[in-house]
Amino acid sequence: MPEDRARTELRDDTSGFVAYVPVGSIARGNQLAHAAKGARMPCTACHGPDLKGTAVAPMLAGRSPSYLFRQLFDIRQGSRAGPSVAMMQPEVAGMTDGDMLAIVAYVASLSP
Repeated sequence: MPEDRARTELRDDTSGFVAYVPVGSIARGNQLAHAAKGARMPCTACHGPDLKGTAVAPMLAGRSPSYLFRQLFDIRQGSRAGPSVAMMQPEVAGMTDGDMLAIVAYVASLSP
């Protein structure tokens, strides 16, 4: 939801958005982003401890949750290709939509 509808309608790119997520999503996303689960590595292993990017992986902190979810979904479905996507495929293969929602809720809540 736009924070200020009038500014959004004027295409003011400094006007922010609020993403409503289920209660507990941010805390669960924090756990998923920082802990390994089975063969899946934590997001922080490649994207950095603060998720602000590294030489091998882009910044995630503060990015749009809808953009991040779409990227994870497309990678999981095989709709994206490339060397960096190949690294992500095993990481997202076993994620549920709920896992992805929690991770993007947490990541989007961080300061860029």
